[in-house]
Amino acid sequence: MAPRFEIVVESFPADHIPVLRAMRSILGSGLKETKELLNYAQTNCPCVLLAGMEQAVAETMANQLISAGVTANIQTSSLRHPMLISPNFDQRYETHWLFGLRQVSEDD
Repeated sequence: MAPRFEIVVESFPADHIPVLRAMRSILGSGLKETKELLNYAQTNCPCVLLAGMEQAVAETMANQLISAGVTANIQTSSLRHPMLISPNFDQRYETHWLFGLRQVSEDD
């Protein structure tokens, strides 16, 4: 299996609007969910925002965040499916570049 990668966010800019737009574009999520995720990520920086992606996808998404002013980099990941952790610790979500964000069960 090809190596998978994750996006590690080191810091966010003071202007959050471009970051919200970039995150909504990447995740296909609604404004409320994106704000919750952004608040969670800001509070827990540095943090892994997305993990388990192919290198090209991770680079593209990281570049979108970097263009919005986020300090981010990619590194290898142990996850094999694209995942992000929601602000609610008991929920996990999967994201796909085409299908957007969807909740997955703990059994997946």
